[in-house]
Amino acid sequence: MKQNGVKEMHSTVAKSLKLRFLNNISPPVFTGAGIEGEEGFPLQVALVDCFTGQIIYSGPESTAKVEVNMTLQT
Repeated sequence: MKQNGVKEMHSTVAKSLKLRFLNNISPPVFTGAGIEGEEGFPLQVALVDCFTGQIIYSGPESTAKVEVNMTLQT
């Protein structure tokens, strides 16, 4: 489509994204207690493109807020 001599392109490609923990959870995990990464470091989570494996650093998806609720199975 042309408008004022400029071509416009609209992307219809759907993204497939997933959350990935970048470090391991430090055991033990107790009900109602905060969860930390190994050696007391903050737990790190990244948004990753499923097709490329690249971490999303920019764009609207990169500003998403994440809340993690864990249920332990016995």
